[in-house]
Amino acid sequence: MPADRIIFAGAVDDRTLVRLYKGAQALIQPSLMEGFGLTALEAIACGTPALVARAGALPEVVGDDALLFDPTSPIDLAEKIETVAAGKLDARKLKELARDRIDTFSWSKVSDRVVQGLHALDRRSTPPLEFKPAQALGVNKNDEQDIATLMALAEPETIRPRLLVDASSTLIADHRTGIQRVVRRICESMFRSRSKDGGKYISFCDDESGWYFAKEWTGRPPLKQSSTRLRPQTGDTILMLDSSWPFHTLHPQFLRPALIKGGEVISCLYDTVPLRSAAFCHEGMPPIFSAWFQTALAYSTGFVCISRAVADELLDLLAGIQFPRRMKVGYWQLGADFANGASKSIQQGKGVMRPHFLMVGTLEPRKGHRVALDAFEALWADGFDIELTIVGKSGGEPHILPIALGTMSSLANGCICMRTSAMTIFALYTMAATL
Repeated sequence: MPADRIIFAGAVDDRTLVRLYKGAQALIQPSLMEGFGLTALEAIACGTPALVARAGALPEVVGDDALLFDPTSPIDLAEKIETVAAGKLDARKLKELARDRIDTFSWSKVSDRVVQGLHALDRRSTPPLEFKPAQALGVNKNDEQDIATLMALAEPETIRPRLLVDASSTLIADHRTGIQRVVRRICESMFRSRSKDGGKYISFCDDESGWYFAKEWTGRPPLKQSSTRLRPQTGDTILMLDSSWPFHTLHPQFLRPALIKGGEVISCLYDTVPLRSAAFCHEGMPPIFSAWFQTALAYSTGFVCISRAVADELLDLLAGIQFPRRMKVGYWQLGADFANGASKSIQQGKGVMRPHFLMVGTLEPRKGHRVALDAFEALWADGFDIELTIVGKSGGEPHILPIALGTMSSLANGCICMRTSAMTIFALYTMAATL
């Protein structure tokens, strides 16, 4: 295969990614599992159709069966790619679909739905008569100081409703992952100015010193000082928006008293992959995620998911473990205003003008790169002059993928034998996941 037929772009900045979206004839997303499918929506927002797997939340994001394919069938995907490359899709229908998707999924609407949904929660102003906080929370009855603290927390006080949105992980280090893009865009939409709604605060906690707040999104953690210290109040709604899973042991010191005061704790669930398919994750992720999930189950009054598919998975999981108390489960869908601020398409190199397709996502087994490569090889073998660009940093097993890609890039002085190398990558992946 000629070396200029496939491009490994690695991780790119947002501006470059917009140019890639706009320059592609279609986005290819053969993922076996997606909590939402943000890259498909971003492509649509850039005016590019998205060919996606009939799996996970992707169908509800794309909304057109003509753009879906069986994620286990390279032939099915190849036929879809051929349809796009030959210009056989209904351009007018695609434009109408894009307008509908962009109107349905925008960050401004997402932030509005977040606020409206949380304001509509059924609050309990007082605990039930039989509620015994010391026994319920496992506090030592002989510890008078703890009992006194609990009783003080349970004292009635004036309700001052607040919405506290956790963004700890993203504020510590924004690696621009999918979850962190979501957190950043929601917070940018909700916290544009300090002069707006005084009842909304960004919350932050990364050590035992406690929780701190900011009223405006700056992308930096708030200063840890007495004036920015958060203390639980009656009427608090705490939205655990970020992937602050490593800090779950720090959460109860704030969440427990908030619950005693009748507050709401809403945890955000992006997907259940570490629980359902641990072999698809880096080995360190499932234990951390599982420990966080157990903490979230213990202290949450509700979960909000990023798609109906994930909400259904959570409900099935709760039923499977016979979860012993009522848990509110809902979902909001994400947004994509991704094309704003960039309008130029990527420049084709060496004077080559061929149909150009794009894949965006971390390089890991569940994203379905193997199926896409097999589909393109079938088309290339039949003489189709098309190009594939893969954007994304390596994920999954970090010690395996870079070695495999390094081997690929050195083959035949830069010419890649894609069938052999693709099988090697994913065979290594499969072997590692099995072991």
